Amino acid sequence: MRWCGVVGLLALLISGCGSTRSTTTDITQAATASNTVDCIRSGPETHVVVAGGTPVAITGRGRIGVALLPQSGGDACDWTGFVHAAQARGLRTAQVNWHGNFVAQARAAVAALRRSGARKVAVVGASLGGHLALVLAAKRHPRIDAVVTLSAERTERSDARDVARVAKRIRIPALTIGSRADDWTSFGADTRAIHRAIRAKVNTMLLIPGAAHGVELLSPLMTAFIVRFVRRNA
Repeated sequence: MRWCGVVGLLALLISGCGSTRSTTTDITQAATASNTVDCIRSGPETHVVVAGGTPVAITGRGRIGVALLPQSGGDACDWTGFVHAAQARGLRTAQVNWHGNFVAQARAAVAALRRSGARKVAVVGASLGGHLALVLAAKRHPRIDAVVTLSAERTERSDARDVARVAKRIRIPALTIGSRADDWTSFGADTRAIHRAIRAKVNTMLLIPGAAHGVELLSPLMTAFIVRFVRRNA
């Protein structure tokens, strides 16, 4: 296990904080603007598909795809800065909004990336999205190559399973991120428990001062750190 706690890095981070198997998922090109993910507009680098009934916005053309899973009360727009940074580093991204079956929608994002041409797929989730990312990472299907969580909580109102127990089945590269004063993660206790449970050769935790939760952790430096982790380990 590796733990990232370099003082200089943390100082900079603090200043910026503020179904079915994927192979059978039905994927079609979105036909109308009403099918698009909120705040996402199709363009030369972004197109919207409907995977298993879920609109998924795909941006970029890289061989490594990143499925971005929002937190409860959040949406695809929360990842806009991350998408731009990922695209600049040659990654392909998938964005979704939550509605209905969360796990099925997360699977749909992964399936859409695979079908769009991604050879490797990482799942990055914030809070509820991180909880669900761990659930997916512990399964054989769909195949996930790396997982990153931001303030994942051990249990959720919408999913009572303890992901610290689920995480014992994770063997893929994992990056677990949280903050020490975040009461949603029991002041970092959930982050530490999840990190300890993961059985992977590449298992990194970054626990920073402050109470930032979920996408609040996505300072430019943190975003760059995550993008670099995905590029190196997926």
